[in-house]
Amino acid sequence: MDVSCGTLHTTINYHTLPVAFNDAFRLLLDVPRWTSASSLFVLHRVPTFAAVIRKLTYSLYDCIRNSWNSVLIAYMESDLYYRSKLLHKILKY
Repeated sequence: MDVSCGTLHTTINYHTLPVAFNDAFRLLLDVPRWTSASSLFVLHRVPTFAAVIRKLTYSLYDCIRNSWNSVLIAYMESDLYYRSKLLHKILKY
């Protein structure tokens, strides 16, 4: 498998973000690290890391889609948009 150093570094950092998000939430609530983060999120009605990322991704997509910027309009109407990683990431969620 051919993985560039930059890609591996980015992937590792991205996978540590949910853990850091959960740890920060536990710190705010002053509970031990072994406490289930998912139950804390439900109990306190706080969105999980994945929910926050989905919301921000859709918000970005919505801003781009509804923009009056001529460059963004041209991009949205081009083949580049339909082959973009952004669109595939949005459709994945």
